[in-house]
Amino acid sequence: MRTPCAALAVALVAACGGGSSLPDKPQIKYDKNLLDWGSLAPDAGGFGNAVYVGTAPIATVQLQNGGTRDLTISNVAVAGTDSALFTATLSSTKVVSRDFAFVQVVFSPVDEGTFHATLQITSNAENYPNLEIPLQPTAAWHYLSKGTVVGEDISVQIDGGMATKPLAGIAVSCMKDCQQNADAGFSTTCATTVWTVTTGSDATFRKGSNTACEALMAVDSTSTYLTTYAGFNPGANITITMRHK
Repeated sequence: MRTPCAALAVALVAACGGGSSLPDKPQIKYDKNLLDWGSLAPDAGGFGNAVYVGTAPIATVQLQNGGTRDLTISNVAVAGTDSALFTATLSSTKVVSRDFAFVQVVFSPVDEGTFHATLQITSNAENYPNLEIPLQPTAAWHYLSKGTVVGEDISVQIDGGMATKPLAGIAVSCMKDCQQNADAGFSTTCATTVWTVTTGSDATFRKGSNTACEALMAVDSTSTYLTTYAGFNPGANITITMRHK
């Protein structure tokens, strides 16, 4: 038969959590199953579900010791196909019971695309001695120029109009410091070239940059077509039509 004093003692132990002790061995708890950098704000280098090329945003994994004995983290590394784009730093190698350590992972993309690597955390944890967390961020350029270059061909007319044909080998340049000249044709001239890409066999071009263009300039190295300036609208497809000389 339980006395009133014994019943009170049991109630006090239950109220104080005495029946929910931590495991005797170190246990690692982590707050993220995947790092994709998708929640970053624009001023931190992100937008939507991607980050900008040329930035170096940081994602953090929180590690907690859920055991009574010290958790010792012996190694933190990044492995995998795109591991060179990531750098991982550990805040502390020793984590006492209930305390925390943090792993900061810097992603430094140099081109657009989706990248894959694995964060590897080695410790004396009983549950996850070799913890692996996937890294799968997506990067995109601040500004993207893409489109097709076609030319008017004076030798062929269809229904009284000029025919157009896809032009390969046309140099398309991102231009800055542009002005419109007050001449008969109100021509455009630009002083600075940011980048240049050449159209392929399908006459298309695609180029990313962290610098916005004021205009796109198309130049034919064979001098068959006149140099042409076109407006710039980031991310939108554009068709540049060059006139036959």
